[in-house]
Amino acid sequence: MICGDKCPRQIRVCLVLILMTVSGSGAAVKPDVRQFVAVIDFDCTAPSSLPQGELANLARQTTQKLGSRGVAVWADRAWALDLGGEPGPEYLVPLDCGATGNCRWAVLASGPARLLGTVDGALIYIHAHSSGWPELTGYASMGAGDGVVTSYVYRNGRYVAKSEREVRDAAFEKFAQSYGLQSHCEK
Repeated sequence: MICGDKCPRQIRVCLVLILMTVSGSGAAVKPDVRQFVAVIDFDCTAPSSLPQGELANLARQTTQKLGSRGVAVWADRAWALDLGGEPGPEYLVPLDCGATGNCRWAVLASGPARLLGTVDGALIYIHAHSSGWPELTGYASMGAGDGVVTSYVYRNGRYVAKSEREVRDAAFEKFAQSYGLQSHCEK
C-alpha cells in the first residue's frame, strides 16, 4: 500500500476507487452489432454472388463510366442482400479498390437491373431498419487511427451522401467503439 498502515481508512478507500477507475478506463467496449444488418468488406464478396448477364454488364459499365481510382478494378463479384423495397435482392459490388482496402461500391438493384448509387469505404455498415431503405455508412481508412465516415440515405430512387466527416484521435476512438472495425457478413 502507498502509505502503509498510517493512512486513514477514507484515503485508502479513495485510492482503491481511483485505481479501479483508471484501470477500467482503457477497457475495450464491444460495439452493439445488432444495430447493423451486416458490416461488409471486400472479403465478404464472391464472384459467384454476382449474377452474370445484365447485372454483371451494369457493374462493368459503371466502372468504365466512373473510371478507376484504385490500384485494382474488380466489378466481378458481389455481396447480395435485401435492402427492402424491391422484389429481388440488391447487390453491393466493389468496383475498384485501393491498396489500403478502401473500395468504391456500386449498389445495384436486380429487378429491373439498375444502379442505385455508389458508396465508398473499406467497410460498409448496413443499418437495421423497420421499413423503407436502410441508411448505409462507409468507413474509409486514412491510416492508423483516422479515417473518413460517410453516411448515405436513399432518396429519389438512389443512395446519396448525407454527411461526411473525418474521424481521428478521440473521434476515431468513439467511432471504433460504437461501430466496430470488423466485417460481420454471412456467406
